[in-house]
Amino acid sequence: MRIQQKIMTAVLSAFLVCPLTAVPVVAEDQDFDTFLNECFVSMMEEDYLTVHYSLKEPEAYGVTIPEPSLGEISWDDYAEDEEKARKMLDDLHTYDRESLSDEMKNEYDSLEAELERQVMLNMYPYFDFAFYASGGVLDAIQTNLSEFQFYQESDFEDYLEVVADVDDYLDDCMELTEKQAEAGYFLSEGQLNETLDVIDAFLEKTDDNALIISFNDAVDAYEGLDEAGSQSLKDRNAQLIGEEVIPAYQKVSSFLQNLSGSRNGGNAVCDLENGKEYYAALAVTKTGKDADVQSLLDTCNSFFKRAMQDYLAVIQKEDYSFMYETIEMESAEEILDYLHEQMKDIPEMPETQWRVSYLDPSIASDSINAYYVIPPVDDRSSNVMKINGDNVYDTNSLYETLAHEGFPGHMYQNVTYYEDAHSVMRYLTSPIGYTEGWAMYAEMLGWSWSPLSDDANTFFALSTAINYVLDAAVDLGVNGLGWSIEDVEKYLDQQGFNSSIAEALYEFVTLQPGVILPYGYGLAEMMNLRYEAQDVLKDDFKAEDYHEVILKGGARPFEKVEADVHTWLYGTDAPAPVKEKNVISPVMMAVLGGVAILAVVMIVVMINRRRKKKHGA
Repeated sequence: MRIQQKIMTAVLSAFLVCPLTAVPVVAEDQDFDTFLNECFVSMMEEDYLTVHYSLKEPEAYGVTIPEPSLGEISWDDYAEDEEKARKMLDDLHTYDRESLSDEMKNEYDSLEAELERQVMLNMYPYFDFAFYASGGVLDAIQTNLSEFQFYQESDFEDYLEVVADVDDYLDDCMELTEKQAEAGYFLSEGQLNETLDVIDAFLEKTDDNALIISFNDAVDAYEGLDEAGSQSLKDRNAQLIGEEVIPAYQKVSSFLQNLSGSRNGGNAVCDLENGKEYYAALAVTKTGKDADVQSLLDTCNSFFKRAMQDYLAVIQKEDYSFMYETIEMESAEEILDYLHEQMKDIPEMPETQWRVSYLDPSIASDSINAYYVIPPVDDRSSNVMKINGDNVYDTNSLYETLAHEGFPGHMYQNVTYYEDAHSVMRYLTSPIGYTEGWAMYAEMLGWSWSPLSDDANTFFALSTAINYVLDAAVDLGVNGLGWSIEDVEKYLDQQGFNSSIAEALYEFVTLQPGVILPYGYGLAEMMNLRYEAQDVLKDDFKAEDYHEVILKGGARPFEKVEADVHTWLYGTDAPAPVKEKNVISPVMMAVLGGVAILAVVMIVVMINRRRKKKHGA
């Protein structure tokens, strides 16, 4: 299994995993349901952390808990995991899809897509860099240990065993990295510097290290431990952090610095040998759409064509005061309550409970406003929103983030869709492009419900949307198609944006290739399908109908979402010819709007880029 999958980072909202209930299946689905459950158990048992974060009571699902550790990684894993995925895919294809119920067809399609993508990515082990600053193993270790759940007293001992395994696990990662570097595959200098900065920030903390503070808080919060037992656990953890983890991070830092300059190619993915082929597979995985890179880029361009019309219509107004309107709510709790009360035009959410928890300042990152902690499969009641208290002063940004993470975003997704899921396998096969695409779309819905003026709501919603789709488009162009900075400048000019930010955009997408795709591309898909429905139905279009169609099948590949929308609109999964409106090109709109308008657009782009969503993938 790929390095990024070995340590499960799905405790956060970037990859939606969710609590499920047993749902009766019709007779013709019984055999297939059994197969899905067998697949679920097999995938769960691959490593300890996957089981721990996924199931509160694994025995009830027939899952055997592996020995507590971070797992083992070797070069041979890639070929073995590819073979395993191919075997499971062959087994899947023994079932007649057409004989299954519509619900089970969705399960079939999602599993097929997931397995196909596992096969593709395991074919490119040289590109599976362990030490990315964001989404790499160092980030994953800190995230998973700080968010570790203690359901019973024995979990503390299991946790300490995992901590003790950090050194060995990182040794495995370094061994793989050295093999990659010998072949010319390594982090770019920019990526390397980012990783070294992450390590330095971690090493700056000793007694107040985040992994010490989060563990101490968990010990204090657990009922049933006496004072002596509590102190013993704290001391043992602190000793492990000081004598095992911190030296391991220091070793990684020296190791990476010694490999500086090992990369045989430029900063973009496609600059490396076989880079275009690998990125094409990565893009399919990240977007949830089985399409080539140019087709994915075309989807982004289609979004700009429509979104820029609405955006320019607002910012061309003489009165710019709406740009400075602010959500006047005093707390994250108040914002979440407001969003929950305002939910409309979407399927009703089952009754649920949630709570807000504030991050310790030593753990909180300046780039994070909030994130949703995904509950285990069998603990539906555990819905927690983690808030960075240092960032709550920016209420507009917090409002937007809580719409993404909470209502009607990931928490709504989690509670609503998985209420009716027909198999626990969906827990492991939810395409991130769909889940993040809906969450980005949820931000736009949240703005449509806000107490601000209509102009302000449109401005803030489209500012964020355009920025994320633009990031995704440039990522596709640079890493997938080989665009230079000059090519990015040309693309920005063509779309009506200020080309002066080309270098900043190029740096952003080469530092974190593919990370932005689920957000930007997923949103473009959601919005393009809505635009199509509006064009076809005109005055008969109802948002609630559209939301019912895209949500009822749950998290699934975008090909399936598109087919469902087209069946709704045309009676067939193939779209009917629709005469395109005569619209002004983005370039012309920009010219007509003036340089001042473009300046506003670009200011928003640069501001929003600094706010990263919490993601583990």
